[in-house]
Order: sequence, then C-alpha cells, then structure tokens
Amino acid sequence: MPSPQPPATPLAAATTRSARRRIAPIAALLLGWLVSAPVAAIAAAQASALPTSVIASSAALSPRDRQLVAAYVSEWGRRLAESDPAEVTRARAELISPARSPSATPVFLRAYSEEVLGALAPVIASDDTFRAINALQVLRFLRTPEAVEAIASRCDHSAESNRGKRQAASSLLGAAIAATSFTPAQLDGLTRRIGGMAAGETQWMTLLQLLRTLQTIAAQPGLPAASTDLVRSTFATALRTTTTRATAANGNPELIHAVQRSLLGIREQFVRLGGGARQEFARQMAPVLETIRTSTAEATGRAPADLQPTFRSTAELAEQLAGLMRG
Repeated sequence: MPSPQPPATPLAAATTRSARRRIAPIAALLLGWLVSAPVAAIAAAQASALPTSVIASSAALSPRDRQLVAAYVSEWGRRLAESDPAEVTRARAELISPARSPSATPVFLRAYSEEVLGALAPVIASDDTFRAINALQVLRFLRTPEAVEAIASRCDHSAESNRGKRQAASSLLGAAIAATSFTPAQLDGLTRRIGGMAAGETQWMTLLQLLRTLQTIAAQPGLPAASTDLVRSTFATALRTTTTRATAANGNPELIHAVQRSLLGIREQFVRLGGGARQEFARQMAPVLETIRTSTAEATGRAPADLQPTFRSTAELAEQLAGLMRG
C-alpha cells in the first residue's frame, strides 16, 4: 500500500495557494490568446487580400465575411493614418483594390463602403492634408451614394476651409458620380448642391471642377429630360455668375480661368450632341455666351496685366462658340 501523505503544513498550504494565484493570471492570458488567435490570424491574413468569394458575394455578407472586411479595412486604414508617406500610398492602393475588382458586386460594395467610410472619416476630417487627400482618393472608387456624399461635403467652402482638400475633392467628384448609380431625384439634389457650392467658391481650380461636374451629370446616360434641363440651367447660371464675379470692378479676376476652361468643355459637349438636344443646348447657352463675350471684353482693360490675355481669349472663344451654335 502506498505510504500515507503527511498532512500539509500551514507553510506548505500557503505556498500552494500563492503558486495558484501566480499561475491563474498566466492561464487566463493563455486562454485569452487561444480564443483571440483566430481573430488575430484573420486580421493578419486580411491585411494582404480579401477572398474573391467575399468580393463577388451576391448575398448579404455573413458575420464572418463582415469580420474579414472589417479587419482588412481596419489594418490598411490604420496604416494610411499612421505610416510614412510611402506606406500611406500603399495603403491607399490596397483600400482601392477590392472596390476596383471586376468581381465586386453591389452587395459587397455597400458593406465595404460602410467600413471604409467609418475608418477614413477621421483622417479626412483631420488637418493632415496629405493623408486626407489619399483617403478621399479611396472614396472615389467605392461607387456608393454615401461615398459621393462624403466627397461632396469636402467640396463645400462653407464646411471645408482647407483649400487643398476642397480642390482634391472637387477633382474627384465628377468621376465618383459617373461611376455610381443614382436615382434622378438624387442627381437633382446633387445638381442643386453643386450649383450652390460653385456660387461661393473663391478658388478658381475648385470652381472649375464643380462646373465640370455639372457637365458630367448632364452627360449621364438615361437622364430624364427634366433633370437634363435642371443641370444645364444650373450650369448656365453658375457660369454667368462666375463671369460676373470675375469681371466686376471689385471682383476676383482669377476666376476668368474657370470661365475660359469651361467654354472649352462646352464646345466638346455641343459637338457630341445631336438633333433637338443640340438646338436646345444652344438655346440655353446663347444668352450666357453673350454675357461672357461682352463682360470680358469690357473688363480686359482693367484686369491685371498678366490676366488680360486670358480675358481677351475668353471673349473671342465665347464669340466663336456663339457662331458655332448658330450654325
């Protein structure tokens, strides 16, 4: 028979309890690591790529698939927000890649857009212009109305004081709209909003992009006649207002650059139109072209010397366009 164990002494019992207290936290840590290891592994794996099965999903993403998307966006979003410039550029490319995939479905894009917008909103709102612009470039490829709204909000001079962010956002807005499916009512809302932003923008390059975005909306396939009329009249009003602001005695003459370049876009748009659409476009633009011609010709003499050639060429271009439209 085995020898009976001697009774534990008070010292031995205390030592055992102490050892157990030391081991318990270690065991808890090990258990926590074992539980969290799959999540950490998912995060590490998804920093490299998202499965095609997720990107091409035609059904609502499962909780696990959403976890994969969230881990991917979280990791690359963190790198875009915190890393050196080279890694920021890489993070931007990695965040754009799934949205640009030929396999990407509307179901995936909605879920992906939601995650990206949540992760990048603080970056876009920050004072770090470089990182904010890189984040905005990601949004341009998401192809959701919510992403377009996030870009548009950074084009608004009354809400975004950072000139660099406004210029970058305005340069992305047209392409983002063209790649996204909207209802006519949504496009009408964007048209009115862009017209309002253009009316108060003081930076000519941003203003030019807003005017070009209106032209992009007008060229959307399948746009109802009422929406086409709204966007063209909004564009005409914005162009006339810009001309007045550029040619007024106490105005901002640099805005003439936006007028001149917009006229070049009008010529291209007019040539592409046919039949009745061309005649209607000419009818809407004729009064605006006359305003541009007379106003810029009159203001040339008082414009800054370096801008006088642009004023003259703008007046000449408006006259040429009017003649083209008269046929």
